[in-house]
Amino acid sequence: MQAIPCVLMRGGTSRGPFFLANHLPTDIALRDELLLNVMGSGHELEIDGIGGGSPQTSKVAIVSTSDHPDADVDYLFVQVMVN
Repeated sequence: MQAIPCVLMRGGTSRGPFFLANHLPTDIALRDELLLNVMGSGHELEIDGIGGGSPQTSKVAIVSTSDHPDADVDYLFVQVMVN
């Protein structure tokens, strides 16, 4: 088991973890697998993770410093399917 810092946030009917990109694997396939495991995807209620048991409440945000001159932050929204 590995500890990965995140912040759980809620806004309206949505909630989910916010991660800093540099805390996640740089390999996209490894990152995606990790996020599926964190959320508990694969079980319809996501009881082994922090997902909400439905696509509307199983969301992840990945935040990083932007390289773009007109932006301070890059924000990647991830919709995690329950199954």
